[in-house]
Amino acid sequence: MIAGIETGGTKVVCGVADEPGTLLAVRELPTTSPPETVGRIVQTLRALAGDTPLESFGVGAFGPLDLGPRGESFGAIRRTTKPGWSGAPLLHHVRLELGLPGTIDTDVNAAALAEARWGSAVDDLAYVTVGTGVGVGLVLGGEVFHGHRGAHPEMGHLPVRRHPEDDFAGCCPLHGDCLEGLAAGPSMEQRWGLPGARDAATNAQAAVLIVTTSVSSRSP
Repeated sequence: MIAGIETGGTKVVCGVADEPGTLLAVRELPTTSPPETVGRIVQTLRALAGDTPLESFGVGAFGPLDLGPRGESFGAIRRTTKPGWSGAPLLHHVRLELGLPGTIDTDVNAAALAEARWGSAVDDLAYVTVGTGVGVGLVLGGEVFHGHRGAHPEMGHLPVRRHPEDDFAGCCPLHGDCLEGLAAGPSMEQRWGLPGARDAATNAQAAVLIVTTSVSSRSP
């Protein structure tokens, strides 16, 4: 039996599957502090597995992540807007607590790879997710695309030209009005008072509108 862990900005999804990849059980839990979250992940996976031993695990995590040449910092959360998570050695802690081999990539890369293999079954695609942040994963030639020295491209932080009538300053702590700062869940709440966790579909529709108008404003 193998385990999958998706750590998002507000919640964590844990699942166990058999070797062919058939999902057997899933459970959600809140994202809190790194030590508390890792402890809950380990407890949850052991409960889901029951008497069947786990063999390995994979993590799809919010970022940015250290995905460079494998060393002591591989799998650690880099500077992030999530309080308390900057520098957290996520992969190392999960490996230590579970006592199992495992690996890690960004949540959007994991989702993009899953879509390529079990969803649309194509070799080249872009997977975009809008939630606490904006994430983009690329699969090219059937393989996940990574940037220089394994870094994630972080396309959610690309600068975009805003609509001429848009006076919202953006809310990304790092860049202000990057794509994430203008279109992610927190910006929806600040713009229109829409709680992102309770109205994800509306957030996504609004984000599409913002991106569309931003792109259209660049046309001659």
